Amino acid sequence: MSDPQDIRAALAMPNLVVLRTRGGIGTAGARNLGARDATSQWVTFLDQDDWWPSGFLAALCASVEDYDAVAYDNLLWRDADDGPVPIGETVFERAAWTEPVVDAATSARLLADFPMLKVLLKTAVFRATGGYRSIYGVEDFDLVWRLIASGVVVRTLGYPRGNYLLNRNSTTVHIARDGAAWKSAQRSWIRVWFGMARARALPYRVRVASLRNALFVALRLTAVDMRRRVRRAP
Repeated sequence: MSDPQDIRAALAMPNLVVLRTRGGIGTAGARNLGARDATSQWVTFLDQDDWWPSGFLAALCASVEDYDAVAYDNLLWRDADDGPVPIGETVFERAAWTEPVVDAATSARLLADFPMLKVLLKTAVFRATGGYRSIYGVEDFDLVWRLIASGVVVRTLGYPRGNYLLNRNSTTVHIARDGAAWKSAQRSWIRVWFGMARARALPYRVRVASLRNALFVALRLTAVDMRRRVRRAP
């Protein structure tokens, strides 16, 4: 669906502006483009595997209070032949996330297999942080730790909830099945974790854990490449 009129009709949102590019600019590029031209105080991002119930954004904005960024929860759905099926838990529940905020002191928990924070944040803060970088598959994680390193405290909300579909054709599934995609994702993790290790505003234990993770993944990638070269050797 590339025609702006078709997009407006499908989304049926008031004051919708559709931006077109001459070619693919990736997830980070598309989000940055939208945020660049945003005129509202707040910005968030809706992916193809997310959807929001009626009134969700209004309720979310009403819950912001004095924070610059809010991470909201999503109900998890499974992709099935006859349509999405509820899994019966949320992203926060699956990750056992209970802290009311994510700040420098609690940022170590972001290293514990939880790169999925969906955020509503002030447009000015998003721009000041530098927006999204071209990180394959982990753009949200990359943005959140940079927000925290810059001093932003992210409030976590259990309600209102959006919806997140575990799509059989998602990037996550593609990474698991495709060797080249898996390697691209691992290189992105290395870049993110090395960046965290260099961020002096983060706690020392977070920086050490980040460096350890980066080195572990780098060694794993090296081992995979060596095994493949051995198998190809005559």
